[in-house]
Amino acid sequence: MSLLLFLSLLVLFIILFAKELPFLAQIRSVGIPVLAAVLCFSGGNTFFMSPLAGLFSAVLGWKLAKWLNSYLLLRNTLKIKAQVKNFVTTATSLYLAGNTTPEVVRNAALHMPEPLAGELNNMLVERKLLNVTFPELFTRLSVKYKIAEFKAVAKIIEAGNKSGGSVAISQGLSRLGDAMRRQGRLQAERYRAIFEPAIGAAIALSILIIIALLDATVWREVFAASGIKKIMLALGIGVITGLVSMVLKLFNNADLQGD
Repeated sequence: MSLLLFLSLLVLFIILFAKELPFLAQIRSVGIPVLAAVLCFSGGNTFFMSPLAGLFSAVLGWKLAKWLNSYLLLRNTLKIKAQVKNFVTTATSLYLAGNTTPEVVRNAALHMPEPLAGELNNMLVERKLLNVTFPELFTRLSVKYKIAEFKAVAKIIEAGNKSGGSVAISQGLSRLGDAMRRQGRLQAERYRAIFEPAIGAAIALSILIIIALLDATVWREVFAASGIKKIMLALGIGVITGLVSMVLKLFNNADLQGD
């Protein structure tokens, strides 16, 4: 058990502090949930006195680990989306003032935080050395970060280069900025709509967890003496697992994530 605990802490450290290596994405998406399921099965089987409880605990560990991975990825995506929104606002003003795309990207890079500032600076280098167009570079960012707004910026710049110039690009980015702000307000309203149900579910979960812990500690001898009562305790863990799954599914709704 100590070895498993050490491995779980080691891999958690890797998840949090070494996100850029490709093979770590596979570890985060599959390896960590498997490890969490194994640890939770062992702990649930021991603490709640039955393999059935261990099985429900394993499912709970798997789902929580998957949710944690999704949450970390979503948090990073939302951070970059916020930076893209600021870039669109800044670029709109710069294009309206008659700046060219290289000038817009260069000026925006000076005021944007990481990682977008680094990406914009890399764009300038790649365009100069590899003769790659800005629409191509923004499209690459859309694929890299899975953010559609980058591709929208690419299309706006490409269309503006063909007709209308900086003014047309400024108008297109202005419309994109308005759309992003509307999307942000809509997502905020959706989060408010699920806030009360989430509180209710959290209260119910807290009560069920407290009861399960009391059954496994204070009244442990009562449940240990009867196979039927062990099954009842395991079913209680199953109810907790089901309720947690419902809450996680609610918060993983694609509409809430802006997908």
